[in-house]
Amino acid sequence: MCKIKGAGNEIPIGYISSEVRNRHIETISPFFYFIYSIERDIHITIKGHKFSCKKKQGVFINKSTPFSILLNCKECNTQSSDIIAIRFTSKDIIEHNFLFDREFSRLKEMPLAISRGFFIFDFNLLDNIELTSISWIIEQCSLQCLKTVTSESESEKIYSKVKVSFFLSYLMHMNDDISCLFHSVSLELTSEKVALLIMSDYSKSWTIEELANNLLMSPSLFKKKMYNEVGSITTFINKLKLTEALRRLRTTNESVSKIATFLGYNSVSYFSKVFKKHLDLHPTDLRLKR
Repeated sequence: MCKIKGAGNEIPIGYISSEVRNRHIETISPFFYFIYSIERDIHITIKGHKFSCKKKQGVFINKSTPFSILLNCKECNTQSSDIIAIRFTSKDIIEHNFLFDREFSRLKEMPLAISRGFFIFDFNLLDNIELTSISWIIEQCSLQCLKTVTSESESEKIYSKVKVSFFLSYLMHMNDDISCLFHSVSLELTSEKVALLIMSDYSKSWTIEELANNLLMSPSLFKKKMYNEVGSITTFINKLKLTEALRRLRTTNESVSKIATFLGYNSVSYFSKVFKKHLDLHPTDLRLKR
C-alpha cells in the first residue's frame, strides 16, 4: 500500500514528483495543469487518490489541487517522455472567458464555486485527422510554457494566445462542465504573479522590495497579501524552487551541485538542508534510476 505525503497544502508547488521508499510526494500549484498521456498509461495521485490515465487521455487539474505524476514506481514504467504537460495561468483562463465564453444566460446558472479538482478527457474516439490535430495543439501549448514573455514578438504572443484559447475551447466542447471551473477559480492571485517572477529566473535572489515594485505595490501591502494567500514568503519561494529541483532530480542526470546553483542556493549543504526540511528527504534519494 502506497503512502501519500503532502508537501504542505498552504504553499502551492507542482508539477512532477515521485516515489521514494514507497511514498508519493504530492505537490500543489498556483497554476492549472493539463497532463496528457502520449503512448502508454500513466499513474497519477490527486488529493491522495490514485488512478490511471490511459493512452491518449488527458487530465485537467485545477490550481491549488495537490497531485503527483508517478514516475519509475514499482507498478508502472512511466517515463517523463511519455507525458506532455501544459501549464495555464489564471490570466490565460480569464482571457479565454472574456473572449470566447460570454453566454451570459448560461453563466448566470453556474454555481459560484466548484469543489471538483480535475476533469478527465478521452481523445481515443476522435478520428485520425482530429487526433493528429489536437495532439499537435497539445504539443504546441506545452512548448509555449518553456518560452518567456520577453522572448516573444507581438505577433508570436497573439499566435500563442490563439493556440491556448483554441485548446481551452476544445476542452469545453468535449465537456461543458469544465467552464464552471474556468469561471469560478480564475482570479489571478498575488502569489501566482510572484511564482511567475521566480520561475523566470530561479537563480535570482529577490528582496521583498523588488517583488513589491514589480507588482506595483508597497512592501507592506505586498507582505499582507502574500501572508493571507500563502503565509511565509520565504517558504513559498523555497518550495517553488524545490518543485523545479524535484523535476530535475527525476528527469535529468544533473548533479545535485549543479541543480543547487541553478536554483540560486550558495551551497549544496544549504540546498540539501532546505530540501530535507520541507520534503523530509535528501536530494540524492530522488535521483532517477536509469
